[in-house]
This record gives sequence, structure tokens and C-alpha cells, in this order.
Amino acid sequence: MGKRMIKVLLGLSGITVLVVALFLSGCSLKSPLMSDVENNDLEAILSVDQAKEAGTDGLAKPDVNVYLIASSSKRHEFDDDDFSLSLILDGQEIVFSFPEDAIDDDDDSEIEIIAEKWNTVNGPVFYYICLPSGLVFEEPITLKQPLSNYDNGVKNLYWKDPVTNKWIVEDFESVVSGVVKFKISHFSKYAISD
Repeated sequence: MGKRMIKVLLGLSGITVLVVALFLSGCSLKSPLMSDVENNDLEAILSVDQAKEAGTDGLAKPDVNVYLIASSSKRHEFDDDDFSLSLILDGQEIVFSFPEDAIDDDDDSEIEIIAEKWNTVNGPVFYYICLPSGLVFEEPITLKQPLSNYDNGVKNLYWKDPVTNKWIVEDFESVVSGVVKFKISHFSKYAISD
């Protein structure tokens, strides 16, 4: 095996050991801090982390535990005006901004956003469940995520394709003054990571 393959296998072995240990001990992969939303579990976070590791030459840190740092959620009824939905996660304000024409005037549904910050072997992952899943916007909305420990660099926005069950890079943006902004065209599961 090549050095790159060995590094990837060593990096993933810590995750595999954690999942197998939890399974064998009868523990659930769900955190007690998590909401009861379907498929909101550690496996989804691990799959983002594994996708990230597979794309790098870096050796994962198997001694670092994967755990939930913070969680927040908010609901809002659609209206005809532009609006913002703010959540506080780990002491920082995350803002989803909806322009006036983002949502069809005939749609009077309610939206819900669940935000989580996870510690993983490759650093923090911000995970969002945006409901109702599959809602398509007529104009993209903006996600503004503060990243106080990242003054420079690029962050990726991933979304989970429900058909293939794979994470897809939706967008990548530079961190400017500790903030990254992404455009979102539809509701799904999202994650922000390196």
C-alpha cells in the first residue's frame, strides 16, 4: 500500500474503533443533546469527516473524540417580506437571510433550522438540518457563519444528497474577518468544514 492509503486507513481507524466500541457496548450513536429529527446522528457527522479525510494527505488524529459541542434550533413561518433567522451556537450568532422573493407567495409553511457544532478528528464541523427538506428558493438565501478562530483560509459548504446519501461540495468561500458567507438554493442537510 502507498503512504497516502496507509495515512487514510490510520486516520479512519480511530473513527472505526469508536463506532465499533459504541456498537458493541450497546450505546446509541445519538447524543443526548440532539433533537429527535430523523437521521440527525453521529454517523452523518462521521461521514462528513471521512469525506474530508479522504480528500487530504493529512493524518487524522484518532486520539481526539467525536462529540457534540453545541446545538440550537429555531422555527419561523414564511411571510412575504425579507427576514433573517438567527441562532446562537457556542456563543456565536449564525444568520440565515431570506430575500423578499426567496419563497413563493403561495407557500405559507413553517421552516425549521437545527444547527450543531461537532468536534471531530479533523477539527470542528458545523452541521445544519434545514426543514422542510427539498424546499427550493426562487432566490438564494445567505448563510453567515462566524468562525472566530479562522481569520484566513477557505471553508467548504457540503449538502447531503438524499438520493445518493453522499455529501457534495455545494460552495467554497474564503473566511474574511472571521466570517464566511454561503449562498443556499434549497433546504437539505448542510455541513461547513475545511
